[in-house]
Amino acid sequence: MSEQKVPASGNQSIDLGHDELSRDIEDIVRHWKLGSGDTVLEACVRKFRETAARHFDNEIAILDEMGAETDHHRQAHDSFLSEIEGLLDNTLLHNGNRRWFSLVETLERMLFDHEIIEDSRYYSLFHGKAEPQPG
Repeated sequence: MSEQKVPASGNQSIDLGHDELSRDIEDIVRHWKLGSGDTVLEACVRKFRETAARHFDNEIAILDEMGAETDHHRQAHDSFLSEIEGLLDNTLLHNGNRRWFSLVETLERMLFDHEIIEDSRYYSLFHGKAEPQPG
């Protein structure tokens, strides 16, 4: 699996959330490598989704408190969570072990892309600059 590391945002709570999401992905990988069945892997993916939803709520609360405009970011979060559901539904429709590997690769890419493309727009707020980067 990927060794890409999300850069620190400058906000400890948000960075801890990113770490928790990475650990959830590692947990899916560990269960996949151990040959766990669909029920266990599905539960791991659902836990990742729950962690993401909790993290996104925390992130929006922090950004709202700082006075940042978050409408676009909320939509990105909603899309991310919906995409997880769609990926999981699709994975469960098929057979074979490779499908879980593909799902994990996709989750890793989604998380990294979201953190780099969407979240990095707000990093300037955590480093004492007045405005987030335009998106």
